[in-house]
Amino acid sequence: MMRRWWGMTSLSAWWMSRSDATMSLWSPHFLVTGFYNRVPQFKFICRRNVILSIDTDKTNEEDLHNSVTRAKKILEDRNHILLEYTSYPDTSTVPGHYVLFWEIKSTCEGVKPLDPQLLESCCISV
Repeated sequence: MMRRWWGMTSLSAWWMSRSDATMSLWSPHFLVTGFYNRVPQFKFICRRNVILSIDTDKTNEEDLHNSVTRAKKILEDRNHILLEYTSYPDTSTVPGHYVLFWEIKSTCEGVKPLDPQLLESCCISV
């Protein structure tokens, strides 16, 4: 079997792969969703071993993803979809805190403001 190598770089990761193995530095998680001709098409899932840190509190990407997934289920029960999210540790105030940005879309017709109680439920679940 002939093995073909390919590489991929970004500001946060370096990948090198062959047909039966993948190696990465800083380990982003990608899912192969298909192929264009013979080139794999990827969907970014999350980064592995990335830590948000405020003082002694350390939160890894997997824990954050699991928390947001719980909140996503609350949104889905109320006819909303969480399209994307990102986060960063804000240490400009004492105590520091994590800031989450969510892109939420309603599955209902028309544009309606989000119910503050719905957002509060999501924040509590995170």
